[in-house]
Amino acid sequence: MAAMPEPVVVGPDQLDIRDSLDKAFDYHENELSSAFSFNKLYPDAPNPGLKLPEDVGVVGLPLSTRDAAAIKSKAVQAPFGMGEKTVVDKSVRDTWEIDGKLVAFLNPLWKQFVSRILGEVCQTLGVNIHASRPRAELYKLLLYETGSHFLPHVDTEKADGMFATIIIVLPSAFTGGAAHLSHGALSAIYDTAPSSQLYTSVLAWYTDVQHEIKPITSGYRLALSYNLIHTTQSLRPALSANLELVKEFADILQAWADGNAKTDPDKIVYLLSHKYSQANLRGGALKGIDAQKVALLEVLSQKYGFSLGLASANCHLSGYAEDSGGRHHGWGYSDDDDSDDEVEFAEVEEREMSIQNFVDMEGKLIQDDLEYNDEETIPADLAETVEAGDCDEQDYEGYMGNGAGSLQRWYRRTVLVIWPNRHNYRILYQGEHGFQRACNALLSGMYTSKDKELANFILSEYCMDPERAANALRKAGSAWNDVELWKATVKSCCKNLGVMTLDEEHVDKVLDQFPWQDVRECFESMLQHDQHNASRLGFLKRLEHWATVKDGEDQDQSMEAEQQAQDAVATAHTIHAWVSTQTQEVLKSLKAPQESESKALLDAAKENGGIQFLKDGMLPQILSSSRPAFLLHFASSLFSYQDFPDSTEKASMISTILKQAISNETFFIAKPQGPVGLRRRTVAVPTVSQSATAEKYASVCFTVGCPNRVSDIINRITDVSSLSVQQAQECAKDVMLPLVAYCAASIPIKPDLAAIHGFDKLQQIGITLYLDWVYANAGGLTKQEFEKVLNAVVLNGDPTAFLETVVPKLKLTRLTDTALKAIVEGIHEHRTRFVFPGGDSAPVELVLLSFAETYILHTSLQTPYSVIDALDWCYRMQHAELCPKLISRILNPSTAGKNYINSVLIPLLPLFGKWAAENSVLETFSSTLSSIMLLWLSKVLGPRPAASSTLIAQIKGLKRWSCTCDSCQRARAFLKAQQSQQSLRLDRIGAPTRRHLEGHLNTHTRGLATYATIAGSPQGSMITKSQALHELSSWKTMRQKGNDILNSISPNDEELRRLLKPHYDEIITIIKGRAPAPQTAAPVQSRNPPTHVSTEASSAMTSAMNAHSIVGGSSAAGAEAVQSSSQQPPIKKRKILHVDPNDVIDLT
Repeated sequence: MAAMPEPVVVGPDQLDIRDSLDKAFDYHENELSSAFSFNKLYPDAPNPGLKLPEDVGVVGLPLSTRDAAAIKSKAVQAPFGMGEKTVVDKSVRDTWEIDGKLVAFLNPLWKQFVSRILGEVCQTLGVNIHASRPRAELYKLLLYETGSHFLPHVDTEKADGMFATIIIVLPSAFTGGAAHLSHGALSAIYDTAPSSQLYTSVLAWYTDVQHEIKPITSGYRLALSYNLIHTTQSLRPALSANLELVKEFADILQAWADGNAKTDPDKIVYLLSHKYSQANLRGGALKGIDAQKVALLEVLSQKYGFSLGLASANCHLSGYAEDSGGRHHGWGYSDDDDSDDEVEFAEVEEREMSIQNFVDMEGKLIQDDLEYNDEETIPADLAETVEAGDCDEQDYEGYMGNGAGSLQRWYRRTVLVIWPNRHNYRILYQGEHGFQRACNALLSGMYTSKDKELANFILSEYCMDPERAANALRKAGSAWNDVELWKATVKSCCKNLGVMTLDEEHVDKVLDQFPWQDVRECFESMLQHDQHNASRLGFLKRLEHWATVKDGEDQDQSMEAEQQAQDAVATAHTIHAWVSTQTQEVLKSLKAPQESESKALLDAAKENGGIQFLKDGMLPQILSSSRPAFLLHFASSLFSYQDFPDSTEKASMISTILKQAISNETFFIAKPQGPVGLRRRTVAVPTVSQSATAEKYASVCFTVGCPNRVSDIINRITDVSSLSVQQAQECAKDVMLPLVAYCAASIPIKPDLAAIHGFDKLQQIGITLYLDWVYANAGGLTKQEFEKVLNAVVLNGDPTAFLETVVPKLKLTRLTDTALKAIVEGIHEHRTRFVFPGGDSAPVELVLLSFAETYILHTSLQTPYSVIDALDWCYRMQHAELCPKLISRILNPSTAGKNYINSVLIPLLPLFGKWAAENSVLETFSSTLSSIMLLWLSKVLGPRPAASSTLIAQIKGLKRWSCTCDSCQRARAFLKAQQSQQSLRLDRIGAPTRRHLEGHLNTHTRGLATYATIAGSPQGSMITKSQALHELSSWKTMRQKGNDILNSISPNDEELRRLLKPHYDEIITIIKGRAPAPQTAAPVQSRNPPTHVSTEASSAMTSAMNAHSIVGGSSAAGAEAVQSSSQQPPIKKRKILHVDPNDVIDLT
């Protein structure tokens, strides 16, 4: 790998903090991978089983006072090196020691523990274990008692190859004794005393690290000192002074802390090399190079005013997987071999990156979520870097049959957060919710503390929530009597809030608390920035009220109070004059008004010169700056304002205001049109009618006595020069015609419509363009739309325009079924509105009938329910004479195939019977039922298949098949049954049963059926009817359905005879295979027998009868039965037929 280029030295003002830190970390990667020292607590350390010679024996841990005394009795005063000499000087080093050769360990686990320590120390110090092969050699057992210490010094090399020292502090209660280490510009303090009684601690440092052991203040510190020795011929591990590294990071942090750098991020979010669980999210749990980087930054952060924290960077990706479901697998593959880990994203639809669980270096929560921006992360592509690693969790829905399922992945890494302390509040109170918490914190503590830093932070970030900031800061300014804070708050927040920066209660309090000369400029700034007239005028009234109250206060007070009262009165006089001046300024510089301000403006006009001031001073501003909606509202308000009596001048102003409003209003919003030839994008349908605006304006014009202004509305609406042809038609449909109807409804006396100039033009243009729209959009014509033109043309009941203009245009239009229906229903509902000479409504009735007949002849009749709906519709439209034409349509369709008969006509039979009965026309339309039955007999049932003598003999031969086993019974029943199924599967009956069955089939069904073996274990058999048998049984099955159809019409024989006449005998003969039962009484003559019987059904009757003559015996026998019917006794009502489908086919 190529070495990183050395960072370019630039001045602080050219320093990009994020880039500089990123480059410094990369450039010094190797140096940062090693530390000059090591410190770790080991709660799981084993008891070494420490044993000393002679009478000391095994030393118990934690160390007792008795054992400490025993150790001291065998120890010597520890010397230290001074130049080439070794001396004892208790003022420099006051420690007891025993040579390591005299120390033994009874616990075999202790050796493993020391090996573990060796590995972790080498990793932290950056020692290559494989190259150096270091070993730890016990040097001394050290005992520190109260007062023991060791002044700053550097260890001498006590053995060849020694490069570091390891100190294992054994469990023994003491206080004091902290180790102070320094190396170059770096330093560290390790205090093991708080956990000394129960736990083992380990310290280590390179031999050239200066260190000091502070005095023991109580108890005993028992420690083992090991020399860490290099054992190979490779370069011995060593540690540089790191001066260049420390200076580079120090310069960056110094520039950031001073705010002199080119960039000033709130914080830096740095991705660590290792990831840590939430439980280990603290400085003490960091390892390797992460620990070294943080150690360096911790030292510098204390010096330059920075804070550090840790957090979890969480990435969530969701989309769908690259998985076609067509994986190829070799021999021995199992479904368990598939792994969801193998899938990849085909497309990532959503990705989310968040920084969560933000804690300080001790693991204490700062915030649940940390907001950040891309300019604050190292690396710059933080999200992409995290996603490039292995995911921590995956959820794959799996292949879904028609495509890959959804795939989600979660990635979690750990980041270091560093920020200057001057940004503490930005970090603690980040985002909108954080800003809210900051304001609440200021309010809750403003009476107990004076947190100016928090106040300044809120002021600097006031734009996040100006209203909340103003509330908190103005109250704090008052509570602290800090007029400067108060002024800074108002001057900042009023840019967004205007006079709403202060509420009424606070205005009074401020005037009582602060001198007028201190607050006057702020009040003027509030007025200047406020964008509302009513609020500015209301604010001035509030000040005027305060001044008036001060004028009337009692002056009979003490000298001091009297002076204060005099000052207040003087201030009140000043404010009176100031308010007067500011009011005139407000009225000379009106903002664009809102509807709610109408009364405030009229009140201001009344108080400052009356209607003349309104006309000359205010109205020109209002006309030039107001939206049309306000002008319309203002015209109504002026008309209703009782303080300005009715006058020519007032009426003239109202008319002028309306004229200005109408000239600027938009009465029609044209829908955007897409390019020719491309599908137009769907446009949302307006929730409010397009005509509502025009109608509202017309209503106001009528109300305020300016009907002539309606002509201005008409001129605006009928000017379609800027619209396309289609848009002009839409305008007529949505605005013009509704306005015509609205005006007609709003003026009680119709002749007054003529007084509205242009009304006839509106009506004519609207109708013409609307009919053009209908011609171009016949499919979109609804009853509601058609009523628009009806309302427009029938203003005075004269049908002339409708009959001579509308109807001819509609008849030239290719109207859809829906449009035709809408037209008929519209005319039917509104026909009473037409006024004809002599009351003759025939012309309109003929128009209605014409459109209704066209609808009946073209509407879709593809379901039985659509037929009934159409018949009902004819009756509702009071044109029952159309029903025969509709019935003729369904009986003589262009294609009367089996599907049409089975899906439409047959299900129609009971529905039609019910409808006819409910409308008392059952006798009138009874031939419809027989016509449908004849079509079914001819087209669906068809002629009976010929039955040869051979086939008859074969079927009779089944009687000799007498085996009663299950397989034989099932096969025999299948061959005898009347059903459309041609084959029977007998699965898994086994080879012996199969052979038994096939033997009987060979004997009894030769020529009647075939069979085939179904392979498998156990075997099965497939039996298939011969084509002749299948056709005959299928026909019989279909004929049986004829019984069900008859039952659906009526289960009563006499009623069937009445409903199906004159074809009852023929139909019954074919379906039942017998002569019909004789009737019990003479047939009832039907009223007006219909002639609309299906031609195809009637012509098919003769051939159908000839084809079915074999059923139930000879035709002569059937005729004889009919002839003798009069001699038969009366029969009972026929019961519903229940036919067993397993009955043997009767061929006799």
